[in-house]
Amino acid sequence: MPVLFFDIGATLADGRLEADGSLTLLPRPRVVAVLDSLREVPKGIISDPGTSEGAAASAAAALHEAFPGRFPDDGLVHWGPKNSRRLFDEAVASAAGAGAGAVEADECVFVGEDSQERAFAREAGMRTAAHPVFTLAAMENRPAFWTRIELPEGQELPGLEAVANEAEVVPVHVAPSGSYSPWPPRAAPEHSNGPDSPSTCADTWRTRRPSSSATTVRYPLRGRNVAARHGRLRFRRR
Repeated sequence: MPVLFFDIGATLADGRLEADGSLTLLPRPRVVAVLDSLREVPKGIISDPGTSEGAAASAAAALHEAFPGRFPDDGLVHWGPKNSRRLFDEAVASAAGAGAGAVEADECVFVGEDSQERAFAREAGMRTAAHPVFTLAAMENRPAFWTRIELPEGQELPGLEAVANEAEVVPVHVAPSGSYSPWPPRAAPEHSNGPDSPSTCADTWRTRRPSSSATTVRYPLRGRNVAARHGRLRFRRR
């Protein structure tokens, strides 16, 4: 059985330091739904709470308050710097004690927004996903792709959001009509289980019609076909 490990900051939640010094975690959009859809899969944490005294305990308390019952196995929770593969190797070793029997490294998935951390995870043999929405794709070894979605006349961004929220789609950049927008400013993220490569994303793109808006998204595909349409919103693979 796969074992999932999540980063916290900017992946699962955003942190807020309270006046009394305690930490509050605010779940990011769609995260709780993803976790609940995978409730039968063992889940852990790989995150750096900082070096201050009691930081790990504070982060653990905030984690359980923000996501009650969703990370019950303390043996799968790993705190520390993610500046090498060491913490990821420890996570892989801990997966065997998750009640899933023998677990190979490539059955473990690390979900985190930081490309360097994902690179360390892959060095340890793990699969990776850049966003919680892509967790299932990484488990199934499906790649994520960049694409552009253009809104036809009469369609607004809330319509795109409604479609995205029901699919394995994550908007990463929205351009106003007629704009010419470089994206991304750094190397493009990797496929769900592949190396980072600038060639996986277009360097620049332009909306085709002055009346339309466009957004660049990442999404994983099942099989080899790309859907030409999703309702009235047109998906075009880059």
